[in-house]
Amino acid sequence: MAQSSSSTNKPLRASTSKAPSSTSNKSLSESKKQRPRYRNCGTPVRTGCRTCKIRRVKCDEEKPFCKKCTSTGRSCDGYEILADLKKKTLAKKSPSISLELAYIVVEDPMEQQMLDFFRTFTAPELSGNFAVEFWEKRILQAATIEPSIRHITLALGAIHKHYCERHQKSVPYDGLTQAFAFRQYSKAISTLRNSIVKDSQSLDVTLISCILLICFDCLVEDHTSAMVHLNSGLRILDDIHALSASSTMASRCAIDYSPLLLAVGICAVADPNNTIPRRTCWGILKRIGTPLRSAPFESLEDARYALQTLGIDVLSQRFSTMFDSEDDMVLTPFGPMGHSHHVALQDWHQRFENFTQDFPSDTNDSTHAKHVAAAFLRTQYHLFCMNATEPHSLEHNFEEMLNLSEKLILSCSSPKSMPRLMVDTGVIVPLAYTAFKSPQLEHKIRANELLLRAPGREGLWNTDVALRLVEEELSVARKGAHHVLIS
Repeated sequence: MAQSSSSTNKPLRASTSKAPSSTSNKSLSESKKQRPRYRNCGTPVRTGCRTCKIRRVKCDEEKPFCKKCTSTGRSCDGYEILADLKKKTLAKKSPSISLELAYIVVEDPMEQQMLDFFRTFTAPELSGNFAVEFWEKRILQAATIEPSIRHITLALGAIHKHYCERHQKSVPYDGLTQAFAFRQYSKAISTLRNSIVKDSQSLDVTLISCILLICFDCLVEDHTSAMVHLNSGLRILDDIHALSASSTMASRCAIDYSPLLLAVGICAVADPNNTIPRRTCWGILKRIGTPLRSAPFESLEDARYALQTLGIDVLSQRFSTMFDSEDDMVLTPFGPMGHSHHVALQDWHQRFENFTQDFPSDTNDSTHAKHVAAAFLRTQYHLFCMNATEPHSLEHNFEEMLNLSEKLILSCSSPKSMPRLMVDTGVIVPLAYTAFKSPQLEHKIRANELLLRAPGREGLWNTDVALRLVEEELSVARKGAHHVLIS
């Protein structure tokens, strides 16, 4: 047996012990050349979009939709890994937030995609550098335990994604995202109604839901529903103030929710095409504002809330409602109250400049966000000044408004595929107002040009509607200037 085994192994030993011939040397050399090469193991790229990762191609990581997909007619399915990277970053800085976000367990791929989009794009856009804690933390906290907020968060992320895709002409139309958004919206409404019937809904959940529903309604241009939800939120805050004006709950709700609803309210009452009953809205908006005081500002949020309260007072005094069936806005004459508002605005401006003079001048993201937020407040300040003083005496305000708006458009420029989305007044309303109220034709022309560079939506306003109104005004102004030249 041993011999047999030995004889069997001999050819193998003989073949391996032979000196290689020149032919065998050549074949070995060729085999080395043809041997497959393997890349060195390293950290894989984790930031590509889902579609590119599935296709195993390098993603250019354009946000929110990569050009590798859109240029070839494919639908970019977003950046799932961004949420994971954000969790790792937050885990180092704020364990409580990352822990809370980790509890949002989503099994459905579509839901995960829309939640990622909301967290990565929608929430930062809607915050507009204000109420960041509310948009990027509190909503997601509430979504982990409240089905109604979970549904409306998914709906808002989906409809925002659809809004961006519709704006980006190269992306093929996909009705699935829009259909998903409306299904989630319906589920949110149904869940809210059931909770209200059972009297099990907390004030926080109701107010958060109102704000999110308003944002959804604005994106789908359903102004009627937006106003229903705005009025619901305002009435809740009004009731809280009336029943417990000095309580801790009233104070907390005022700080947390009043500025957000005031922002939407200002956009709503400033819309000339809106048919809301302004008398009722003015009254509630004034009551939920912060008491006017002359103390130094402690934060941008503090300055914003004070300016909004003052702005509502200015606008409600400046505009009165007549012909209730048509709800036309009629300007009231300037008087002692106008002078009082002008003084109050100057006081706000002085306190604001004192507060912002200590802002650092470096260029990191945090500092940049502060300067952008401050610029937005300055545009609102000029907007309210124009309504507290005769427009013809405010040429420098119009010029400053245009300069500020141009800086904001440049500093907040998003990719062409990402139109701006804000709850607050940004540049659309100030530019439209400048085009209508400035007596200078060059101001109207410049406002129109700036609007063309600022696609997006701010509350109930969007750039397309503002442009139509401004272009009509510009056409009339040009005809008037032509007649003056002829005469």
